[in-house]
Amino acid sequence: MEGMIAEVLINRNKNGLIEVSVLRKGMSSGAVQTYPTTEEAKATLAALGFPEALINERIRALWQAPVDGLLRFPESEIQDEILRSHGFKAA
Repeated sequence: MEGMIAEVLINRNKNGLIEVSVLRKGMSSGAVQTYPTTEEAKATLAALGFPEALINERIRALWQAPVDGLLRFPESEIQDEILRSHGFKAA
């Protein structure tokens, strides 16, 4: 399975939706998926390989951050198949 080193960021947009962005290391753009519920965003972040405690910490911080404020997850290797299965086609 092929993977890539990626940076994952989350933010809450002005409509209250959670956006999860995946940026390939060294690239200036990446793929974004939007989720209407916290549970859906958390499920995707878990599938990308992040531990539940880290996800919960970042989600809590997201609701305290300004709208469109970005929160980063640690860089990690994410399998291409997992990215595609969650709609990150451009990643």
